[in-house]
Amino acid sequence: MVGSNVWSSAGQGVRPAHSRYQLEPDHIPPSKTAIEATSSYSRGTSSMLELPLWNHLNEAIITTGASAVACAGIHLVVAPIWRKMIGRERYAALKKREKLYLAEKTVSTVNALVTGGLALYSITSGGYHGDVLHPYPAAAHYALGIFSGYSLYDTTVMALGAHEPPIMWLHHILGFGGAFAEM
Repeated sequence: MVGSNVWSSAGQGVRPAHSRYQLEPDHIPPSKTAIEATSSYSRGTSSMLELPLWNHLNEAIITTGASAVACAGIHLVVAPIWRKMIGRERYAALKKREKLYLAEKTVSTVNALVTGGLALYSITSGGYHGDVLHPYPAAAHYALGIFSGYSLYDTTVMALGAHEPPIMWLHHILGFGGAFAEM
């Protein structure tokens, strides 16, 4: 069959038989989850979407929650460090919003480095082959989870007194919703 085309059973289209994808049997056993059943082939690599749906949702919630808690923890640690670094008088002269955002900028930088690193790794590691309709590597799942947690943290900081315009609220809600939905 090398060089011939094979039609996938789930209507995914024609894929070359010699490609890296291997077709699964036409019959989906009842023990498979809905997510597993929608994929007519697998790459033979581990993927977060191979988990049963409930486990996948739990993993997404745990990753997001742990990230939000970690972001808050970093904020609580760096806030007094910034206060000491800039001096009491200069810190006292800052507005409430500026005080909140001083530590938040550090958390934002850490988030960008971690999620950017995970995203770069997930793309360059060979686990992602550009197929956006099918499972992605675990590193991408964690990048999205960490970003979702950061978005929750950042929205909370905003709610604590930053007095941002509605477009910023929309920005945070859509960022969180999009990343969480992609997990």
